[in-house]
Amino acid sequence: MHLTMMAYLTTPGIAIPLSANAGATVLAGWDPDATFWLRSNNITVDDDPTG
Repeated sequence: MHLTMMAYLTTPGIAIPLSANAGATVLAGWDPDATFWLRSNNITVDDDPTG
């Protein structure tokens, strides 16, 4: 995941609709121009998801 500086500056407080589920999300806790690598071998689920 890479959040550009422009995306960081233009999206605070904007609800972003989810495509697969009802609801929305917001960008929070991200740093501008940072990259996070998501790899499936590092993901663990400790409990059932809630919704």
